[in-house]
Amino acid sequence: VFDWLWMPGYDDGHVAFYAIDEDAPGGLWTGVYTDLGGSLHTVADENTPVTGDGGTFVGFGLHVDIEGETVGFTGYSAGGWGLYLFDQATRGITAAVDWNTPVPGGEGNFSQLSKVSVRGGNLAFLGWDDADLKGLYARIDGVLFEVLDLNTLVDGRSITDIDLRSAGFDGRSLAFQVEFDDFTYGVV
Repeated sequence: VFDWLWMPGYDDGHVAFYAIDEDAPGGLWTGVYTDLGGSLHTVADENTPVTGDGGTFVGFGLHVDIEGETVGFTGYSAGGWGLYLFDQATRGITAAVDWNTPVPGGEGNFSQLSKVSVRGGNLAFLGWDDADLKGLYARIDGVLFEVLDLNTLVDGRSITDIDLRSAGFDGRSLAFQVEFDDFTYGVV
């Protein structure tokens, strides 16, 4: 039984989501779950080893996405944040982007990741660089690139925030929300 569920991803009759169990033995327990394969099971929780880290997950981002047999989620460990892909066929988890990944067009490596969207084997997500600059990024056909960051002008106007929903990415094109410095919003 879960006490809290957030931002589920849904595709072709299957769901994936982040959840908290406040009554777990030992206290608060978090994880990512799916019903791929016909029954509810754990994708990753605080016992799951983190690829390339040597430790286990400490926590997870609120937004999870699913497409076909793939679940995309963000999580963190002692090493830092990562964007991970779970493959139902192999039950394996791979790091698509993590704290060791250089930020294209940014400073250093990714320090935080959020709001992943998985479509057609490609990814879109929000990320922050070492200078804490937020940006929207995509990995299409294996190439990671910046779409825009908070220093980018949109229609000649400064932006103060960027937001992404999984439905805003079809694997090739993006639609996302920006907040302008005059507190108005736009869809790009």
